[in-house]
Amino acid sequence: MSEKKTYKDLPLTPYELAELDCSRNQVYEQHYRTPFDYGTGEKYTPLEAHFVNRVYFHPGITIKDMAILSKRTKSAVSQMASKLVAKDVLRFEPHPTDARQIKLYVTPKGDELCKAHMRHDNESYGAVLKQLIDTYGFKAVESYLEILQFMSELEE
Repeated sequence: MSEKKTYKDLPLTPYELAELDCSRNQVYEQHYRTPFDYGTGEKYTPLEAHFVNRVYFHPGITIKDMAILSKRTKSAVSQMASKLVAKDVLRFEPHPTDARQIKLYVTPKGDELCKAHMRHDNESYGAVLKQLIDTYGFKAVESYLEILQFMSELEE
């Protein structure tokens, strides 16, 4: 009969996992703050592009709801939205019944950015997924994606 394994049987301690996760987060944080031309002739950070994509898929989303969706403060969302309005990729619209709320919509320029960004991510992440599947196998990558989904839904 086989023994039941626990996290203590893994090759990393919880602390070492936290260190690895912190290092990975630092790499991604730098990446997400580096401007890139997705094919529109202008540079946007991945954070900006993903923000525009969320508005694209949730037209009329309020600052408050965007904060919940993106797991950021209302202030951070408001600042990012204002920055993207200034770049003419988003537009503000007053809420019809609540003067304290602002609704967000993409502009035609934002629509172009959104589509270019999705093409870019489909190509670049498609290549990463292919490499992961070739290296670790489909089942392992499928499990990895389930773990990523779980981790993204954890409450702080």
